[in-house]
Amino acid sequence: MYLHNPNATHHALLENFLEQELPIQMLAHLTFPRSVSRELCDDRFDRWLDKIEREHRTQLGYIVGYEKTPLIPLHLHAALIAPRPLDVVKVENAWLTVIGETHPSFVEVSEYRHSEGGLAYALKADDEDCCDVRFSKNLELFSLRHDLPTDGMTARDRRRRLRITDQFDNSGPKALSD
Repeated sequence: MYLHNPNATHHALLENFLEQELPIQMLAHLTFPRSVSRELCDDRFDRWLDKIEREHRTQLGYIVGYEKTPLIPLHLHAALIAPRPLDVVKVENAWLTVIGETHPSFVEVSEYRHSEGGLAYALKADDEDCCDVRFSKNLELFSLRHDLPTDGMTARDRRRRLRITDQFDNSGPKALSD
């Protein structure tokens, strides 16, 4: 069989697998008002994630593609992974807050729609010289398969996994009990 672009097939297979394994909630296109370094980009991205976690009272995972070409400054394509739905407006406003802007042109966030190629678009950076992909270190905690073995997990990761699993089971906002 002849494949015009073997990477497209690779990305489609990877996207299909990840969509079945992870509760991807949002896809975001994040830009900056001026050219930034990778270090500053990482700092703002991490601050954005922290703000979303605090506002939604949930843990996040992510897959982020960094893209920069001679004509296009560094920007991000991020898939947000969470055990429950996230609010699009809050997620957009969190980005604008961390980059110190009010104009909405610096952020585009949408609910993730399975089988539409959004994750493959973020992962495309994996094949290009001008781009890079980063995966959060906690992705296995978000697996939709609740029967995963916990043998190799630290006690901290087991507690995180239990909190995330509890949020899957009770998808509404949780009241603080302590």
